[in-house]
Amino acid sequence: MPETIRQSPLHDRLNSEPLPAADLSAARLGAVGICDVSLLPKLGVKGTGAAGWLAEQWLKVPEEVYASAPLEAGGLIVRLGADEFLIEAGSLDESLAALRERMPGDALHVAPVAREDAGLLLVGPRATEMLLQTCGYEFAKSPDQRFVYTRIAGVSCGVLPQQILGNRGYRIWFDPSYALYLWETLVEIATELGGGMVDAAGMQ
Repeated sequence: MPETIRQSPLHDRLNSEPLPAADLSAARLGAVGICDVSLLPKLGVKGTGAAGWLAEQWLKVPEEVYASAPLEAGGLIVRLGADEFLIEAGSLDESLAALRERMPGDALHVAPVAREDAGLLLVGPRATEMLLQTCGYEFAKSPDQRFVYTRIAGVSCGVLPQQILGNRGYRIWFDPSYALYLWETLVEIATELGGGMVDAAGMQ
């Protein structure tokens, strides 16, 4: 059976309205840019032995729940609970697939968790202002690299504030069934603030 090519839940929407080639511009990022990063590979790991096993793979394991840490090859790891982690690659590589293949078969102590989340990236001086219009959580008081569960425009999301291109940025994960709704809602607000859609290239 041929391998299924994974597509972003926003594939049809973005292909119907291609991004301008020069959209990643100083003017655009002077406000807020939003891009789809749903295709970045993700891997969930859980179990009582998950933290120890990840450390054996030479990953920097966050000690506190909701803390995060960068991966050497790009990407990040977030501790979602005492025994559960989310790992996201920084590019469309196969490193997480190799990590999954090395996972032991003891599902009680170390087990993979399927992660099919849609992903968005917000960046720019007005990114925090944009979230104020859609979310009750005060991200202005939230530290970088600290994962937060909240609702954005009524959609349950996981959000990680971080510095991107010299500005406060936000990585957002959520159920892919809400991708089109949340994308169109946030693009509309970003446009009103003087920003809009940007290409993910160069924003990692």
